[in-house]
Amino acid sequence: MIGPALLRAAREAPGAVFLLGADGATTYADAAHKALRVGSLLKARGISRLACHALDSPKLVMLMLGAALVGCEVCVINRHYGHAELESVLKRFEFTMLAADSSIQVEGVTVLSIDALFADAAAMTPPPLSEPHADPRLLVLTTGTTGLPKGARYTWANLSAQAKTKSDLAGSRWLLAYHLNHFAGLQMLVHVLANRATMVIPAGPEVEQAQRALVEHHVEYVSGTPTFFRFLAAQMPESVSKSLALKQITLGGEAVPQDLLGLIHERFPSAKVSQIFATTEIGSAFSVRDMSNGLPASLLEKKDENGPQIKIVDGELHILSTHGMLGYFGEPEITGPVWRATGDLVEQRGDRVYFVGRKSETINVGGVKVHPLPIEEVVQNVPGVVAVYCYGKKNPITGQIVAVDVLPEATADRVALEEEIRRACESLARHAQPRIIRFVESLDMANRKVIRRGQ
Repeated sequence: MIGPALLRAAREAPGAVFLLGADGATTYADAAHKALRVGSLLKARGISRLACHALDSPKLVMLMLGAALVGCEVCVINRHYGHAELESVLKRFEFTMLAADSSIQVEGVTVLSIDALFADAAAMTPPPLSEPHADPRLLVLTTGTTGLPKGARYTWANLSAQAKTKSDLAGSRWLLAYHLNHFAGLQMLVHVLANRATMVIPAGPEVEQAQRALVEHHVEYVSGTPTFFRFLAAQMPESVSKSLALKQITLGGEAVPQDLLGLIHERFPSAKVSQIFATTEIGSAFSVRDMSNGLPASLLEKKDENGPQIKIVDGELHILSTHGMLGYFGEPEITGPVWRATGDLVEQRGDRVYFVGRKSETINVGGVKVHPLPIEEVVQNVPGVVAVYCYGKKNPITGQIVAVDVLPEATADRVALEEEIRRACESLARHAQPRIIRFVESLDMANRKVIRRGQ
């Protein structure tokens, strides 16, 4: 579990650096004492469930760990949610206590200042490094890129069981490129703890701040979304990217286009590259390291009783999860492995399984189903395109038509670029060719993933 991992590290490697952020370094011993103090404060105040609305920071990490140590269920909510979204989430998941790093107020909810919590905790007598609560819980919200977020219930023990340990990872530096409200961000936290490594927290949520942290703190390992790495590669000078100390890049959270794999290999040549498939509900399922997009079809034949299995049902990927969630909030707990539909539509072509889009994103053009990912790959390969989002737009004749939002390079001639995009899309079936090409200054994002909602 996460609590014992922290306390063992504090006893056995007290001076090792656990967190590196804008405010400096936090050792494992410092983190344990601060987490125990703030956890004891939560317990003394009778707080058994706590939602957090705060930017990623060492204090947020220690608040989460403190809650786990005393058996307080914790849930980190997307810090970029406005008042209405935050209020909706708190109500749906029945939270009446909120820790925040802002002055936000929500009717019917007691809002606690994170800074004040730590100030009060610092005045307490330090508690002993005692054994933590036996089975602390947490609620993990889905990204919400295609609709309202759902709440997946976990124990920290179940989440920690997915972390792999290697003796040579002690002291290694990992960039937090996912947010801590995201399942993958929580995975990063437990992975770092399990290996007594160092988690580097950027000063803010922008890619530029992640880039700065990579350089300043000599980060060796980065796990992030394809969208994050595409923006990182676009913004980081090639001379800088090729001089980094990176050993490993892991992509997850979205389908990985082949062109991006090539771009990452070119821009970060010192790093090995892997793709990991995981969802909030299922947990970590498998990884691929062969530098090809999609999955080896051989995974369909893998029958591991102690690990995940996959199958395709009516074009949708299903996974048998062994370390997934206990169930959605408000539903009965799951007692064993269960097959789950992922919502990802796939096609098997020869010895490869390719992702073509999410089930919820299928575009219906006059009765013909169109998948967005193959269209995005064609547009993305046009020189001058930084990022692209394909979606269905309502049409009175065909029901929907294909539209794309394109983020161009700053120096791109947009008239010429549109002509090139339309020329490239002539390779697609007629019903899949974009009828609307819109140039945008930014793409709507959540957890460094494109928000995928049709119009």
